Amino acid sequence: MMVSIRLLTITLVFTLVDFSTAAAVQGYRGLFMGHSFFSPSADQLNQRSAEWGIDGHSGHTIFRGDSNGSPLKLWEDSKVLQEATDLLSEGQIELLALTYYSAENSRIEDYQQWFDLALESNPEIKFLITIPWPLGPHRITPGNLEELRTATLALFDSLITPLRQRYPNNAVIFCPYGLGAHELIESLFDGELAGVEYLSAAPSSNSGNEYLFRDATGHPNELVITLSTLIWANTLYGVDPTELDPVRVTNLPQVDLNSFAYEVGQIVTPYNEGLLPSEPPLLVRASFNTTRTHITLSWTGTSDNRYQIESSPDFRPGSWTLVETTEGVNGEMTWLDTVGGASIFFRIVPQASSD
Repeated sequence: MMVSIRLLTITLVFTLVDFSTAAAVQGYRGLFMGHSFFSPSADQLNQRSAEWGIDGHSGHTIFRGDSNGSPLKLWEDSKVLQEATDLLSEGQIELLALTYYSAENSRIEDYQQWFDLALESNPEIKFLITIPWPLGPHRITPGNLEELRTATLALFDSLITPLRQRYPNNAVIFCPYGLGAHELIESLFDGELAGVEYLSAAPSSNSGNEYLFRDATGHPNELVITLSTLIWANTLYGVDPTELDPVRVTNLPQVDLNSFAYEVGQIVTPYNEGLLPSEPPLLVRASFNTTRTHITLSWTGTSDNRYQIESSPDFRPGSWTLVETTEGVNGEMTWLDTVGGASIFFRIVPQASSD
């Protein structure tokens, strides 16, 4: 008795350069410790990382205000030290993020104490050193803004380079996110920051977004926080701000934070060359329904232009066969339902850009 074989042929055509979703960057399990210029972005990165294409990022934040959030003062706080030690001793922390306060309490040896503690149970841990804007931003003028930028970047030579020399087997990532605040301040001085009217509400506190900073100390409003977080995502994970949906804040729809973050990234990226995750492969997914089942195909491009198939759990009784061309671009997949006697054939043809 002959078994009838049903054949279904479907051609799916994609243009890889136009496909909007890339495979997510793998996030880190992190411990973030710092002050009030630091913790809002640590918290926001937890909230928005998945939205920005970062898969699995999680951060435990330990906050102490003012200089108490500096590396030295955190180390001298017995409760902080115990909490951090408990977390690090589990051996599951992949990233330790610390901030900067002043030369007196953010010395090389202050960071070394934390690095050494983290390495005891997490030998492959990465370190992130974040540099904020200065205290009292209401004192910033067009005349001293460039001096502040220079001082921020000078910490690479005086702080980051020595730490990298002492810890050659662990990434020490430089994140001078205060440069983003400097860019916003310059745009405000130039009258090009639509909706923002004041540098800070000195001396009283004001949470309105017409202020960049909500008080004379320099606590950030939403615009500065969100730009800082974008810079963190770019610096830590290589997220390209220009490829994200527009990032805006309440009542300031014309302020293009993606562009600000991109400009800062152009400055910062060379300082971390070779330390960021490699660019993820493009991922194309296609799906359709048959009368029998739901079928999902996944087509993943790798760095050497070869392709592989990720089979869906729906295909447990079947098998995949991939036939590649010499270019490694076009391929064919066949699934044979050995139980039902049906052979289903698919072809995916990713096309090159017309540019």
